Amino acid sequence: MPLYLSNPDYAIHSGSLLKEHLEAYSLSVDEFSRRCGRSPELIEGIISGAAALDRDTARLFEKEFGVSENIWLGIEAEYQEKKLRDAEKKPAMNLGSWMVQFIWRIFSRTESSQIRNYLHNRRQY
Repeated sequence: MPLYLSNPDYAIHSGSLLKEHLEAYSLSVDEFSRRCGRSPELIEGIISGAAALDRDTARLFEKEFGVSENIWLGIEAEYQEKKLRDAEKKPAMNLGSWMVQFIWRIFSRTESSQIRNYLHNRRQY
């Protein structure tokens, strides 16, 4: 029986897990930030996905919630990798529309008689 590995097309950021834990433990961002010695702005940034989770902060989360720092960092790494993959895909997908716009700009600046002459001369070869 073959082994199928899952390669999901999504990734959650560590902030999603943090938000769930804060809710489960009935902790506010301010209370949690005081407990772990990080600023409320950083905690909010991690929750929203705007700030990345570093090893030291993951270690503090492990002490607070009992979830291994490796799990926190693994989730963060998968999320960051997914963001990079998505960013790499965008230019390749937009190449066709960019090319059409580029050609349109060239032809829109060229007189229609010049285009006719060019096409007419090309047919002769």
